[in-house]
Formats: sequence, C-alpha cells, structure tokens
Amino acid sequence: MDLAGPADTTEAKAEVLHESFFPEPTPADLTDIEGRSQPPQIDFPEITEAEVAKVIRRAPPDKAPGPDAVPNKVWHELLNVPVFLDR
Repeated sequence: MDLAGPADTTEAKAEVLHESFFPEPTPADLTDIEGRSQPPQIDFPEITEAEVAKVIRRAPPDKAPGPDAVPNKVWHELLNVPVFLDR
C-alpha cells in the first residue's frame, strides 16, 4: 500500500505497520543446489525400557513439571503401571 499522506484509518495504520515490520520476504536463490544430495541418515540405537525407567527414577519427584506439564511424581507412579513402559 502506497500512501500519499498519513494513515488516517485503522486499516491503513495496520497496513503500514504490517509492511514496516513484516515485509514480503525476498525469494530464495536456489540456483546453487542443483546436483546436491542429502547426507546419509544417521542411525540411532533403540531406546530401551530400562533406560526410560532409569531416567524417570533419576528425576526428582517434587520438582516443577517440564514442558509436558506432567509432574515428575506422576511419571514415578506410572512406572508402577505394568504396561506403561511397553507403550
């Protein structure tokens, strides 16, 4: 939007702010990727149930929950559920 004068309406002000802070990105130059290949996939070992249980037991039960919002005490109790580690 090219304004000849000040932005008088809410819509015009929003458009000016949008253009100023979120300009249209320039297109990516992909001319240098022809013939390139991806590196091979890294193989990771399987994580065992014993490893999962060990990490849960090491987590202090009375600390604040992490990004999953599940308290560590709940994880500790889940170890007593027979099918928990199978899942």
